[in-house]
Amino acid sequence: MVNPALLLPVLNTTLLARDFCWKQRPANETQLSPVIYKECREAVASIPLGEKALAPVSFGRSTDSGFQVPADWQYGRCIVQIDVVAPNVKETATFAAILKRAFDITKECVIYPPHLGGREVLGVNDGLKVWVFGVGTSMGYTIESGMIC
Repeated sequence: MVNPALLLPVLNTTLLARDFCWKQRPANETQLSPVIYKECREAVASIPLGEKALAPVSFGRSTDSGFQVPADWQYGRCIVQIDVVAPNVKETATFAAILKRAFDITKECVIYPPHLGGREVLGVNDGLKVWVFGVGTSMGYTIESGMIC
């Protein structure tokens, strides 16, 4: 028999792992668009890897960045988007890390209800956002409206 006290950390970890999933807005506001796992899986698969997938890349909005953001990959009604957390930020990450993070979001936040996607950060200083969301969802509005997602 398993000691129930030993299960508590596992249960807490499982619950906390889904904190990065989008939550639906109140009924009187524009609703977030649900997404389908199969479409999000394909959007994630379209993130370019190539032979330098594990090579560190500088991401930023300026033209001297190794890869200019924001950038998104779409399949059907699902969008995977990357951007820096602030306009003047440069962040170092790999495309393999971006793909893995987007796939993790898809597994945790699209397979399970409410199927809205989610967001995470990555990079040396957690300065690169990876978002998965549905077409028709205005993510800027979500953040500006003060919604705690």
